[in-house]
Amino acid sequence: MKRLSPVLYLVLLASWIASALFMSACAVGGAGSDGLGPQPAIQTNPSSVSFGQVTVGSSASQTLDISNPGNATLTIGSASITSGGSNFSISGTVRNSVPPGTSIAIQLVFSPDAAGNYTGTLTIVSNAPTSPTSVTLSGAGAQPTIQVTVSPATATLLVGTSRQFTATVSGTSDQR
Repeated sequence: MKRLSPVLYLVLLASWIASALFMSACAVGGAGSDGLGPQPAIQTNPSSVSFGQVTVGSSASQTLDISNPGNATLTIGSASITSGGSNFSISGTVRNSVPPGTSIAIQLVFSPDAAGNYTGTLTIVSNAPTSPTSVTLSGAGAQPTIQVTVSPATATLLVGTSRQFTATVSGTSDQR
């Protein structure tokens, strides 16, 4: 039986140490928990967006934060409303690069065109292992409420006479 030369022994020892260090790094997430290296991750806050009641013909906006808690840059390929029709939209542009440990904010808009409940889905396609990411959107269209008050409420007029009335209009309509 032949003995290993000291040089070959050192090479084998160094290789074994390097393997042990790599496996240790994988166990704590330094090289990606699956051993494939650093990976991005995606989180949204809030996880779903509710616009509440919005008067028909007007709009409301909400901010959605997209964060990258991973250890590699998150690349957003697309962010789009994939259901819910034209009542939900994204205002402005969505930045496509989110460095590790940072976040971006996007503005979502709800514009109901009739009274009733609405739901939609924002779909974010990225290089995160969990892609695509879906965010549920909801809101309710509310009819405008208008109230007209006339003062005095009653009056008796004789033919050929006139009287001045005051009308007050109030309500929740954004329509003019």
